[in-house]
Amino acid sequence: MRGSLFAFLVFVFSFSLISETIIAQETRKINYFNNTGFSWLSGVGTINGFTSFKDNNESNWSLSTINGIKHKSSVFGAGLGYEQWHDSFIIPAFFRYQFFIKDVKPSLYEYFDIGYSFGSMKKQASSQPEEKGRMLISIGLGINIKVNEMSYVSISTFYKLQRAMIEGYKVDYTTNYHFIGIAIGVSFY
Repeated sequence: MRGSLFAFLVFVFSFSLISETIIAQETRKINYFNNTGFSWLSGVGTINGFTSFKDNNESNWSLSTINGIKHKSSVFGAGLGYEQWHDSFIIPAFFRYQFFIKDVKPSLYEYFDIGYSFGSMKKQASSQPEEKGRMLISIGLGINIKVNEMSYVSISTFYKLQRAMIEGYKVDYTTNYHFIGIAIGVSFY
């Protein structure tokens, strides 16, 4: 598992070093894309515990970077992040599809992320079971404000579903965390 995570990190880092325009074989222009930013997530709804439901009062922050290609009005990329959960953290790795709604400046976009979070999410007391990150899905709507020819300030709002495997004393179970959030970052393409 660590070997595949290391290979993925090497891939993302090496891909981020490519910052010039790539020309496809059929002379269609494909641009390199990068978005790096900060997000704040606020829990909504309830958490389905093993025996009861409780309010989702989680409030987290995250840093992430997404690298990929932009072709016409679509972006296809891979992202890697760091998400803080109280005294612990998770590492989300995900794929993104982003679609620009209008070819106007500032440009509106929508996106969809799907991936997996690695690591433990929280264990505030030794008597509590450990929660481990699992699948994540996120959808969002944003705007890019042009700063210069190739860079943009990116502001978005989103919904995120983060699944967690809770390792209980006698049985393991999965729970869902629901979040709404705001992200601010810088995009290059």
